[in-house]
Amino acid sequence: MYPYMKQMAFWFLLKMNKKEKTNLTFFNDGDGMANLLKKVGSTNGIYSASTKDYSKFRALLLEAVSHRCSGDSPKNGTEAILRAQEKNPNAKEIILIAVPVRPCLPTGTTGRPTI
Repeated sequence: MYPYMKQMAFWFLLKMNKKEKTNLTFFNDGDGMANLLKKVGSTNGIYSASTKDYSKFRALLLEAVSHRCSGDSPKNGTEAILRAQEKNPNAKEIILIAVPVRPCLPTGTTGRPTI
């Protein structure tokens, strides 16, 4: 998710009309949990919010990426999709942004990334 943070922020700003909330779910594949400890359906690393405010969107995105990812390849986006459907059963569309490889925060990165 890390390499695409600026594009996600740009998408949110383009979509934002300050009248209707955008339902968001970000998935980092386990908050750094070792693959051996993961159970399908309870992996963690899923962050959701409903907002029309950019600062809340930004805070949620930074929270999700700050825990790093866990290294499964390929990523299990199914859990994120299911959680998004649970939280937003009347959603007309769900957009999954899937990355082709394992782009986590670069090794040695300290603190939170900026967007």
